[in-house]
Parts: sequence; C-alpha cells; structure tokens
Amino acid sequence: MDRKPFYQKLEVIYIISKKQDEEPELWRHLYSDIFSTLTLIDGGDSKSGIDVLVQNLGELVSDYTPPVDKKDDISRSLLKLYDHVNLDVARINYSKGVASETQSKLNEVTLLADNTKKDVEVHFNDIQKKTDSFTKEITESSKKNKRENITILGIFASIVLAFTGGLVFSSSVLDNIDKVSIYRLLIVVTLI
Repeated sequence: MDRKPFYQKLEVIYIISKKQDEEPELWRHLYSDIFSTLTLIDGGDSKSGIDVLVQNLGELVSDYTPPVDKKDDISRSLLKLYDHVNLDVARINYSKGVASETQSKLNEVTLLADNTKKDVEVHFNDIQKKTDSFTKEITESSKKNKRENITILGIFASIVLAFTGGLVFSSSVLDNIDKVSIYRLLIVVTLI
C-alpha cells in the first residue's frame, strides 16, 4: 500500500510555517486531545479500534522516510504521536483490566453475600420454628401448671372447709350438750 498520501497529509498538519533557509516550525499535538480521541474510538462499535490504530501508527512511523532536504522532516513528531498514543492505549487497556477485575471481585462478593443471606434466612427460619415450638411448650406447660395449682388449692380448701365445718359442728354440739337428751347425745358421739 502506498503511504505517501498519508505522509503528505501529516506533513501539512505538522509543518506550521515554512520559511526558506530556516527550520520549519512544527505543530504540537495536545496529550489531552489524544486521550479524548482514543476514548471515543474505544467506545465505538469496533472493539479493537485503538489496538489497530497503534499498529497502523507503528507502521507509519517505521516506514516514514524524511525528505532529502530534511527541512520537512516530521519523523520526531510522528514518533511522539506514536509514543503518546501507545501510552494512552496502554492506560486505557490497564483501566479496562482493573475495571474488569473489580467487576469480577464485585460479582464474587455479591454471590458470597447472596449465599450468606440465604444461609442466614435458613438459620433464622430454623431458629424461628424452634422459638415458636418452645413458646408453645411453655404456654402449654403454664396452662397445665395453672390447672394443677387450682386442683391443689381446691383440695386444700376442701380440707380446710371440712376441718372448719367439723369444728363448727363439734362446737355447736358441745354448746348445746346440756339441752339434748342422753339418747341423742350417744348417737351424735357415736357419729362423731
């Protein structure tokens, strides 16, 4: 492929002023322009756009032969352009690698968090079931204890009432012993 038209266009771009018998003033590219242009190319449809660009610039630099008079020599400017483009492509690719690695680590952490969340939910459900079962057992035990306490209190109350009733009966009998006939008295004593 004939690259002469490309070199002529680059010479037009880089050579700003050309005075006779003097070194030409060369245009300097801005590093920020290189980076912003590369990010635009990298964000385009082609995934290998900036790598192809570096390869093509490398071939342009290596195949460039300066003019015989050496006044229109842009080889240093091309080499600087190639160097800066190569440097920014390396930075972009490194940033992509770091971003990819970070995303991978983030995905791992997210997966681990999801698994941990599932484990916690399972354990929480188990604990919740055991707590509910324990609460139910305590409630039933409390109800059973209440019934037993009421039964025991009922038995003691009946014993106290029986004893008190017996005492009242005996006391009443003894209070009225003088008013009763001997036969009735013998029947009651026998009964007591």
